[in-house]
Amino acid sequence: MIGCVESPSCFYIQIADENIAALDILSMQIESVTSTKCKFTSKDQAMAELGKYCSLKIDNHWYRVEVLNWLLDQSEVTYDKVLIQLIDYGNKYNHTYKDLCPLLTEFYHIPKIAQLCHLDGLYPPGSKKNAIVVLT
Repeated sequence: MIGCVESPSCFYIQIADENIAALDILSMQIESVTSTKCKFTSKDQAMAELGKYCSLKIDNHWYRVEVLNWLLDQSEVTYDKVLIQLIDYGNKYNHTYKDLCPLLTEFYHIPKIAQLCHLDGLYPPGSKKNAIVVLT
């Protein structure tokens, strides 16, 4: 199943196995152990307490999230945003750090379900395969 498409050279798939069948159960398990009062007073506090992996509730569904960039150089207007990725789907969002919650270590050990893929031999229109330098 295709999870998220950024381009033909960057898309995520979910392999139909026992892990994908467990996604809904995983969301319910995260919800059962996550406090909805996990608000942080500053981005620095969130960064120190959360690290790279956390959880996030979007549209009444809990997701495992990887913080890709804390966006520390942002303006006052967008300072509360961080770049996140739903690690089981591949989607990337700018989202407020204030909604991030800790992820229990028992959920760290579940493999990422979204697998990054690209189509080999696909080039942008007008480009030439021979123009690409291949390092061996």
